[in-house]
Amino acid sequence: DVVFDISGYTPKHVEPIALEYRSCIGHYIFCSTTAVYKVPPPYPINENAPRIFDKNTYGGDKALVENLLLNHYKENQWPITIFRLQNVFGPYKAAIVGFTFYRLINSLPLLINNDFRANILFVDDLVTAFLSAMNNPISYGKIYGLAGDDIVSPLEFVELCGKISAYSPILTFNSNSDLFKAYNDRFLFQLSYNRVFDCSKVKSELGMEFTPFGEAVNK
Repeated sequence: DVVFDISGYTPKHVEPIALEYRSCIGHYIFCSTTAVYKVPPPYPINENAPRIFDKNTYGGDKALVENLLLNHYKENQWPITIFRLQNVFGPYKAAIVGFTFYRLINSLPLLINNDFRANILFVDDLVTAFLSAMNNPISYGKIYGLAGDDIVSPLEFVELCGKISAYSPILTFNSNSDLFKAYNDRFLFQLSYNRVFDCSKVKSELGMEFTPFGEAVNK
C-alpha cells in the first residue's frame, strides 16, 4: 500500500525500486533532507529555495533522488511525496539532546561557538507527518519541509536542557575549529549560518501541529 523510504541516499538506491516495483506501490513517501539547499540558505528556508546537485554528497544525492521521483510522478502518475527533514531527535537517539543531557549530569562542559538559530524536528511529529500524508491525494507529487515551530540558539537550547534536568550547564565559548569538528556529530548547533525552516506549507496542506520544543525535549 505505502512505502516509507528512510534509507535511500542516492539515485542508484531508489531507481530500481521505481522501475521494478512502481506498479506494486500505491504511495511512495521519501525522506529527504534540508541539506539539499545551497548554503548559506535564505532565512527562513522554504521548499522553493535553491538546491545543490553535486554527486557523491549527502545533500546533492538526495536532491537527485527527489528529481527522479518527481519525474516518475509527472510521467507515470505514480503517487509520491517527499519530506525534507531537519535534525530529527527523540528519546532513542543519543545525539543532540541525549548528548547534551549526558554532559550536563556528568558536569562536563558544553561548547558553544555561535549564536545562529535553528528549528529541529521531534520524531513524534515526523510520524504524524507520515500518517497525514499516507494515501492522501493532497500530498501526491508534493515536497514538504519538516522542522518545528520553535527557533532556538545554542545557548537557549542548553539552558532549556539544564532547566529540564535540574543541572546547571558548564558553558565553554570557543571557536577552535578542530575542537568543534570533533564535537559536530553529537551536538546540534555547530552551524556557520541560520538554519530555520518555514513549515507553513505542511501545516496548511496536511494540518500539521508541531510539539512545543520544551515538551519534546522533556520527553
